[in-house]
Amino acid sequence: MEKLVLYTNKKSPPCRAVKLTARALGIQLTEKEMTLLRGDKLMEEFLKVNPQQTIPVLDDGGIVITASHAIMIYLVCKFGSDDSLYPTDLVRRARVHTALHLEAGVIFSRLSFLFEPVIYSGKSYFHSDRVEHIRKAY
Repeated sequence: MEKLVLYTNKKSPPCRAVKLTARALGIQLTEKEMTLLRGDKLMEEFLKVNPQQTIPVLDDGGIVITASHAIMIYLVCKFGSDDSLYPTDLVRRARVHTALHLEAGVIFSRLSFLFEPVIYSGKSYFHSDRVEHIRKAY
């Protein structure tokens, strides 16, 4: 099997989701830790892999996948021994897609809106209106 290389960051929830999926499948990943505050996503080597400058990124022997949900689905379809993680039944699969899209399109963006000032600007508090925005999503 080719080496599966994951460009990742240990603080990133999408990266951790990919790692959890790989662990559930018994897949070994070679991790390349990206330090975002240092500007690793702007390095020429990484820009060649993913011009969008986002993580996680999976490189499967030259096949590059650049979004956590797409990576998880790819791994399960390629390495899964059954359909327990990604159902073949269309109704059950639609429910999985619903959860993935809710997480990507609503939950994660609202969480980012809350945490980015703390992570990137050194703020030591959360805005209460942003917390309420997350509560409404759930």
